[in-house]
Amino acid sequence: MRRKGRRLAITTGAIAILVIGVAAFVARDRIAEEWWIYRLGAKDDAIRISAAHHLSDLKCLRAGPQLLKIIEEDERESGNFFGDGSGNKWTSITPIAFCLYQLGPENRSMIQLRLDEISAATIPGVSFDGRETFLLFIILNAWDTGERMDKVEY
Repeated sequence: MRRKGRRLAITTGAIAILVIGVAAFVARDRIAEEWWIYRLGAKDDAIRISAAHHLSDLKCLRAGPQLLKIIEEDERESGNFFGDGSGNKWTSITPIAFCLYQLGPENRSMIQLRLDEISAATIPGVSFDGRETFLLFIILNAWDTGERMDKVEY
């Protein structure tokens, strides 16, 4: 009797380990995304930028809101338009914004919603920091026109 109980316990344990292993394998991309999204909250720029790059490489649309939050809070996030006088135009943006751009136009509705929120919160006649609005406009414009986008460091 004791032998049957031990065999049952070992078999059940082996099956449980197998099920956990299969579940981890199946969910590995989701687990990696969650890890990198968590790393976006790091204080260290290098860690945060690395996480943003990993998420943009994975095309993780769930990272969009966190990237927008960083852009809103980090005054260093910015962008510029450039032209060489012969019709060639391009834009440059800082690292986190570049990762948001790389996520692709699938994030258009999220960016448009953020622009609507900024517009609704703006009091007529009162100046505001248009940095975030301008940066989001640059990203939308690049998706629409296909203009070259360069990444610049802080």
